[in-house]
Amino acid sequence: MVESSAIFPYLHFLGFTHRDLFAIFGNEPLCRLVVAQLRETPGTAFNAIFHNIPLTDERKAKIHSAHLGEPFDAFEKRLAKIDARVFLHSETDYPQELLDIPNVPFLVYVRGQLDPNALKIGMVGSREATPYGEQIVKSFVPKLARAGISIISGGALGIDSLAHETAIGAWWHTVVVLGSGIDKPYPKVHEHLFDRIVEKGGAVLSHFPVGTPAAPYTFPQRNEIIAGLSRGLVVVEAKERSGSLITAQLALEMGKDVFAVPSDISRRNSLGANRLIQNASAKLLLSPDDILDEYGLTEVSPENRARESDAGSQTPLERNILVALDGNPLSIDALADSLRSDIREIQIELGKMEILGTIARNISGQYSLHHG
Repeated sequence: MVESSAIFPYLHFLGFTHRDLFAIFGNEPLCRLVVAQLRETPGTAFNAIFHNIPLTDERKAKIHSAHLGEPFDAFEKRLAKIDARVFLHSETDYPQELLDIPNVPFLVYVRGQLDPNALKIGMVGSREATPYGEQIVKSFVPKLARAGISIISGGALGIDSLAHETAIGAWWHTVVVLGSGIDKPYPKVHEHLFDRIVEKGGAVLSHFPVGTPAAPYTFPQRNEIIAGLSRGLVVVEAKERSGSLITAQLALEMGKDVFAVPSDISRRNSLGANRLIQNASAKLLLSPDDILDEYGLTEVSPENRARESDAGSQTPLERNILVALDGNPLSIDALADSLRSDIREIQIELGKMEILGTIARNISGQYSLHHG
């Protein structure tokens, strides 16, 4: 990352677009000048940017106004208070899937932990989920989770939030892609859900500037990120004109796999998903096994996991956790203290171990070896 991790987030906050940031970053002399001068002599930095990057007078005025409203030092303190990390496109922790989408974000803001090795499946659908749609999500997601799939969605009411809820209920990985700034989670009613996802080893991601509220224009952009992160996209109940179909179209244009679950042809919430199947735009999905077969994956049962453990296939962290739990049950905080490991890494590993049956969690939240 550049010398100050707040430089590019601040420029983003002021109103420079991802495209502008790529132009600044790609001009090495300009980038060095901006990094060196933005804190102490911001006028010099802005003049250099405006000289190299053509912007309208209106945009220049808005950027100056935003800077006067919140100087760099104040923004840097604000950013430090947000429980998020910033990944530039050039960094290894940046989600590599996004490097292949039409509008590559220069940077992303992430709360929690991404899982770069997991196969990622997006799941989107109606905000007005029916009991049928809810049943589909609750039956599909645990089976996908047991095959090691990370669930990607937008955190909206209905199908999206239920997919996230079901994933963390199975102690598995899920990623919320926000249609707002990382510090302005939307919908507000799901703020606690997003916190729980982070606590259980998942992630909340945004590519919008800090402070950006949700707006009609932000959701199509959010949908591109969902499609871009996902290897395949599952549509469960969607109207003919809906954000879910926009996401499906974006996924198709990116060459991603699109699946749709058929449903009641008399309901308007079903027409979009059914139409994708009718037009052969999506693959008919009758069971989560269809997805596992598509990617050559299998569910891992506790019995198989035990055999793998006997063969010595645990990760170093998993082995350390097993040793630590060979005695009394421990809380996640006690494990972190005992192992001197990052609590988020432990959360991810515990979630995987629990769903695979190597450990169990009691009613007080402590973990122990599973002897069942």
